[in-house]
Parts: sequence; structure tokens; C-alpha cells
Amino acid sequence: PVRRRAAHLRGEASAAAHDSGAQPLPRRRPSVRPQAPRPFSDRKTKHRRGAVMGRTRSRGRKHPRRRNCSAACCLLPFTPLLGYWYWYYRGPHRHHRIQQRLRGITEHSHRNTSVLFEQDHRWRRKPFAVATLLTTMPSSKNDGWTPRSVGKKERGDMCPRSKAVCAVLVLADSVRRLGGLGDTYDFVALVDRETPLPLYESLVKHNIKIEQMLFGPHKHVFDSYLLLRKLYIFKMDHYLRVLLLDIDGVVTGSLRFLFEAPLQCDKKLIAPSNDRYGKCEVVDHHVTCQQGNHAEVIAQQTSGTPVLTAYLMAVPSKDTFYDIGQELDKLCGGQRVCDRKRIHRLGWGDRSQPHNWATRNSQEEPSWASMGAGFSDQGFVEYFFALERRTAKLVSKWSCPRRLHYLHFNVPPKPWQCPDSPKCDSGIAMSWDAPKETRSFGGHHCAKDWWWQFAAARPRLKPAGCAAHCLRALDESAGKLNMNWQGYASMPRCDHLWEDPYAAGGD
Repeated sequence: PVRRRAAHLRGEASAAAHDSGAQPLPRRRPSVRPQAPRPFSDRKTKHRRGAVMGRTRSRGRKHPRRRNCSAACCLLPFTPLLGYWYWYYRGPHRHHRIQQRLRGITEHSHRNTSVLFEQDHRWRRKPFAVATLLTTMPSSKNDGWTPRSVGKKERGDMCPRSKAVCAVLVLADSVRRLGGLGDTYDFVALVDRETPLPLYESLVKHNIKIEQMLFGPHKHVFDSYLLLRKLYIFKMDHYLRVLLLDIDGVVTGSLRFLFEAPLQCDKKLIAPSNDRYGKCEVVDHHVTCQQGNHAEVIAQQTSGTPVLTAYLMAVPSKDTFYDIGQELDKLCGGQRVCDRKRIHRLGWGDRSQPHNWATRNSQEEPSWASMGAGFSDQGFVEYFFALERRTAKLVSKWSCPRRLHYLHFNVPPKPWQCPDSPKCDSGIAMSWDAPKETRSFGGHHCAKDWWWQFAAARPRLKPAGCAAHCLRALDESAGKLNMNWQGYASMPRCDHLWEDPYAAGGD
């Protein structure tokens, strides 16, 4: 009766408004305010009178034998053969994998995911990624490499060497400011399966995506060799292209040309010339990228080194990743150790020598022993992609002048280790790359530019997790250096590496 009376009064009011010529007022819908979900114990159930039937499978405790939803395909009954552990290690059903792909959820381990899912997975994945390796686990085989930049100090230490964590944050900030990629990419940190939560927190707070490296059937090979874990980028096939950068560097200009470069081996041109730069071409494309193939790698190669994995563009494919794992298992698995002595003597696979372009002395026969880091990940990428599959497009600073836009501080001591490290003392007898007046900033002759980029990124760096330790330490080191960065525009030997050195010091 109350509802009928209210409708009757509304009818009379609208009739009076019509007789007077006035426009009837539109009926206002009641505003729907989002409410926080009540605790499970306080919710009404369908057994109470007047209760609202809600989504029973998405909130509260789920059915113990259903995976993700109430579909019949997700029902997994316990049987003597398919028991608890089968259910414990279950994975999502195929139609859930499609939903995960659309929502941008990566394939994590089912453990240690509490912080991973604090990331924003509501939107689709970006088409591109810029990745960096942040591993804390040393090589299990004595291959001649130890985690110099990132590694646990001692057993029980919850953070990696903290200043290197801040180097990742400085690199990510330089990509966002100067990389020219806009909103088309994710900055991704490749971390181990067992990684401390403070490290997760420091990355998530700076909008860095976390990718747990789950190597699958070839886990033992990648556990054995630290630097070969970089090749995990080929498994990240939820991106179209992935650019791998080492943490000991900064981006100095636009990287867009790499993500727009044609992949057909028939096309030698990476990027055409414009008003600012000359054309960027491939080196030795008839040797390393066979006609008719599509490139799987676009990388830099310099005199005296094979493919530089510090600056590597990959076209991800799980098939390629598993091919890499099989090849590494054949060459370096079991009792075999791919160290300097073995590779210099035998070479990679049946390739006793690399291709000729990158040798320092063109008069000599090329050999792996003359290739610097040719016994490590660099030599394997040269062997696997450039010589065996012939799907590598290689560029150099001569074939792509002033366009690579990555400044690599590859000479020890690293900038963030100075001025406190004894190695930064100018009185120590060592082969210095840096001039005497800038050795307190680091061993590289452009090390001063890293501190310049740290000062430019510092207002956006947050003291969260492991980053709190390194920011405190770097602030103290910056105070000791006592440098005013106002108006600074790189060093005389390094200013040609920057796209716009006068605009690189701020937003």
C-alpha cells in the first residue's frame, strides 16, 4: 500500500506539471556507492531470510577441490592416483590461462606470490619490455664468474648488496625519462625463485615488474652459470620484444628504433638516417643473419668481444628458450664445465672460432681466446644465434653511430662503490680507464655521468625495502663527492653519447 500511494502521488505531480507546461523532472537513480567487502563471518548467507545471493565462488573460502571457478573442468577429485600433491602442484585450466594472458598475469611460482600480486594486473600487458638481471644466487659450478654487482653478503642477509639495487632504480628512471618509449613498455627485473621480500618491496614501489625466473626442465644448467640466466628473456613470450640491459649502465637517449627495426634478415637497414643521425646498419649480415631468416636477436658487437649481452634485443619464444636449454645441457651439463680453459681450447660446440669481424687484429686468425668474454654468455650467444641458427642482427658504434644510447660502466670499480672503496683511491697502482681527476667517481672514464643521473633520479627514489639501505649509503657518498650538478652536461669525452646532454639532468 505504501508503494501504491507513492506511485499515485508521483502520477498526480506529473499530471499537474504537464497541465502547467513545465518539463517533468527526470527521476534520479539512487547512487551506488562502492562498499568494502564485509568480513566473511559477518556476511549474510542464503539460509537466512532476506539474504542476498552473491558470488559464492569468488569470495571467502573456495572449494578445496576446485581450481579457480565452478566450471566442471576445474573439478579435480582426490583419487589414489591423483592425490593431494597432484592437487597442490596444480596449474590453472586452459581457459584460465587465456584470462591470465588478457589480464597480464605472468606465470609465477605458486609459492612466494604475496607481493607479486600486489602489482596492478587489471590491464593488458604492454607490448614491449626492458629487462635487467637481478640475481642473488651465485653459479653452482666454478665457471670463473661470481656475482660482483649483486650478491648476498653473508648467510641470513635479507638484502643483496644494497647499492647495486639502487643502480637498477637509476637505470629504470633513465629509461622512463630518456628512452622515448612512452607507455608501450614494462621495466622488468628478473629475480630468482627464492628472493627476499624487502627486495620485492623496493621494486614494486618503483613500478618495476617482477619476473621470477622459472627455468623448467633445464633449471640445473641455469643454476650452474650465473650469466646464462640472462637468456631467460626468450621465455618472456607475453611481450613482442624484450631489451636486456645490464644494471651497470644508464640510457642516454631514445631506444625506439630498436623496437621498430625490421626483423627480416634480407633488410640490412636497422633505422634510416634523419636530420640528427646517420643510418644504422647491420654488420656482417650475410654471415650472422641468413637470407630468408627472421632475426631472433639484435645486439651490439665491438672489436675484441663477441655479442654484447649487456645490450641485447630479443624476440621471445618458448621454443627458442627450450632449444637454448637443450643446447646448454648438451655442451655444459653433467660433469662438463664451460669455463675459460675449456672454451678457449675446444670452442663452442663444433665451432672452433667465432666469425671474423669482431677480432681486434684482422691479420690474425679469429679465436675464442682473443674474444675477451667469449667463454661466457657472450660467446654462447655468438655461437648459437650468429653461427648456428644465423638469426642475429649485429650492430656496432661504427655502423650505428651515436644511436645506441646506452652508457655501460663496465670498468671496475663501479660508480656506486666510490668514493668509499679502497679501489677508488687514485694512488692505487692499476690500469685506470678514468682520468686522475675523476677517479673518485668510479673506474670508467664517464663514471661522473652515473652520479649525475643518480642526482636527477633521486627525487623519485623511495626508501622502501632494500632501497632504504642503498639510498642512505649513496646519499652519504654523494655528500663526500660534494658535486653541484646544476647546469652539468656530461664530460668532454662522453657528451657525444647523449642525445641531449642539456636536457638529460632533469624532467
